[in-house]
Amino acid sequence: MTLSDLYWLGVRYLGRHKTDAWPSPVMAALRRFVSQNNGKHLHVLGTHLPETFGCSHPHLLRMESYERYEGHLMPGLIAERVAEFKLYLGMTLDRAGVPAVLSGAIAEPLAREVFKTLKMSDAWDWHSVIAAYSKIDPQSLLEVLPQP
Repeated sequence: MTLSDLYWLGVRYLGRHKTDAWPSPVMAALRRFVSQNNGKHLHVLGTHLPETFGCSHPHLLRMESYERYEGHLMPGLIAERVAEFKLYLGMTLDRAGVPAVLSGAIAEPLAREVFKTLKMSDAWDWHSVIAAYSKIDPQSLLEVLPQP
């Protein structure tokens, strides 16, 4: 399951269940966070969707499953669906405690590191891209962090 899928699963869960079936510290923390942040700034972490959404600026939208895109003849739609790098970068910056202002300096070197070992079997091989994203962690982020 990808990071955007988890995000939208959480949104749907909170919308459907106003209370939890049993006490959970994770759900209590999630509900506290959501009550203080409406998520409107998360769109910047979304992808550009000119083919899917007809728009040239980023949107964090709930998209169809990856499997729905495998049958399309042109790979542009699956490319838009799999373009979740900024979301993984934002999560990892937060986990590592690195200020978001450094994301511009980190994004390109980190993308080079992540994608240099990516081997896709064809243009619709979204599994390999998601596996590459899963390698993004605080340590890989710190390795490309510019030194003062």
